[in-house]
Amino acid sequence: MDKSDVVRHLKLANDLWAIEGANPYSVRAHDFAADAIAKSELSIDEILRLAPGSIRGVGRETLEMIRALQTGGLPALLLRLQISIPVSCAELLRLPGIGPKTAHTLVHEYDIYNTEDLQQALLQSRLGQVPGLGPKRMARLRRDIHVFLERQHSFPVAFAWPIAVQLEEMLRQVPQVLRVSVTGPLRRLVVMVPRIELVVAAVAPHKVAEFAKQASTGKDIQEVNTRTLDFSLSVSGSTVPVRLFVVPPEEFATALMETTGDETHQSVMKGLLLQRGINWTDEGRLELAQPTAAVRSTVEAGEVSEEVKVSDAVKVSEADHVSYVIKVSDEADIYHLIGLPYFPPEVREGQGILCKPERLVRQQDIRGDLHVHSNWSDGSLSIAEIGQVADELGYEYVAITDHSQSLTIAGGLTADQLRQRKVEIDAVQRQTKAHLLNGIEVDILADGSLDLPDDVLFQLDIVIASVHSSMQQTKEQVTERIVRAILHPAVHIIGHLTGRILGRRSGYELDVRELLDAAAKHRVLFELNANPNRLDIAEETLFEAKRRGLMVPINTDTHHREEFGNIRYGVRMALRGGLYKEDVLNTLPYDQLIDYLKRP
Repeated sequence: MDKSDVVRHLKLANDLWAIEGANPYSVRAHDFAADAIAKSELSIDEILRLAPGSIRGVGRETLEMIRALQTGGLPALLLRLQISIPVSCAELLRLPGIGPKTAHTLVHEYDIYNTEDLQQALLQSRLGQVPGLGPKRMARLRRDIHVFLERQHSFPVAFAWPIAVQLEEMLRQVPQVLRVSVTGPLRRLVVMVPRIELVVAAVAPHKVAEFAKQASTGKDIQEVNTRTLDFSLSVSGSTVPVRLFVVPPEEFATALMETTGDETHQSVMKGLLLQRGINWTDEGRLELAQPTAAVRSTVEAGEVSEEVKVSDAVKVSEADHVSYVIKVSDEADIYHLIGLPYFPPEVREGQGILCKPERLVRQQDIRGDLHVHSNWSDGSLSIAEIGQVADELGYEYVAITDHSQSLTIAGGLTADQLRQRKVEIDAVQRQTKAHLLNGIEVDILADGSLDLPDDVLFQLDIVIASVHSSMQQTKEQVTERIVRAILHPAVHIIGHLTGRILGRRSGYELDVRELLDAAAKHRVLFELNANPNRLDIAEETLFEAKRRGLMVPINTDTHHREEFGNIRYGVRMALRGGLYKEDVLNTLPYDQLIDYLKRP
């Protein structure tokens, strides 16, 4: 059992122990120990050879639990902790708002052992007076369960994309594999995907099959057809389906094109090609549909055919068929055949074919980040470190937007602390090329008022207003609450509008149309939160914001250094919403940004 399995089992057992009613302090201590083991560079065998306490938080009890795991697996550990409830009970704690006490009641008084049991109990209205589960909370819980169960059959992009990239790198090391690319909905950045898909150009397909068999959780693979392999991976306790499209190298571009776009995009592309006399065959080849004698002779002579605008077509003779195949090396060649520029994967669905790809926002257009947390609240970077990263990235500006006072769990700032922070920002600014904006992510309280006095907010360069509490409110209440924040003259931006956490929390119900109308009237913007666990707002709302003339800031909501890199997810999500460079607030130069942020 490797370290990741040990940590996962320790945390699972700890969750079950908490549900059984263990002392909360002991539960926290066990959780701290599991985290310490995960962070340690030592192997499990090396940890077991240490004296108790050599790693902070890892004492005799934790070491004995690990030994129980190694000798008897999870059952031995559960026996040691005197846990008798089913392992599936732990998933109840994955639902927002359900803690150990509520889960204990559900398990021991209502015989609810998993989310499906809870879903049925809610549908049948057989839950009585469960503390903490009033009518509003139960209504929200129905939605959260739906999201959780959806996660069992699909995976959020934040989870799936890194796995896909790692697979891509591993496949490139397979002998006689020439090209590899992520494909399918994940390549379009669909936020929840049923599986990971890759196109593999291989001279020796059997070597790809051998790789799949070695990587597969079950050591077996399913051959869907002669070109498609299905297998699964075990990652962090989840079984992740993987599909490989294995093609000859000369068909890589067409296979990648065909597996990336949705049916609408593919249908349009094939129709436009056919208008140019090019047939996209079931085998993934581009053939001249009815070449004239002049074209045939031109191709056979190896010359350029002006009729189809390609210089690399070949004659292919098979048993009962002679065809003239156009060779393409990448997807851009296919678009070129029909006189179109390259369309990024993210726009290859729905009405995306109608956009002007040359105007779409690009990562290099981003001039700064307008939502960053420092160590004044719950961020890990000092203001000096934030300025340093901004300079390293070549940004013109970065906004320091710590939490406000009511969010005590995140170290929210009072008015006095904001004044002290301003002194530090001014001092760091003298050493930093990037402009540091003095900002706040102020809480929108339950009644729609803001968490800081007006005179404090008006002194700031930028104010982001966000909901972090009372998420169980009705659709009408949350909508009215955010509208009130939009009407506040100090507010520039509404942060992570729906509050969704992909695969975990559906977000609160909103009347988005009413909010968009209010925002357009008062020139308040909706943030596109680039955190891949959020990607909030969705593409439909991005389209509507653009239609109303609202600019969109793409912000990382950074708390740690590496999260600045999440801007790439935000830009890709912006593409899904059809945003051009001029639609994105933080593509503006610093002077224009400051002019835009000025209040009337």
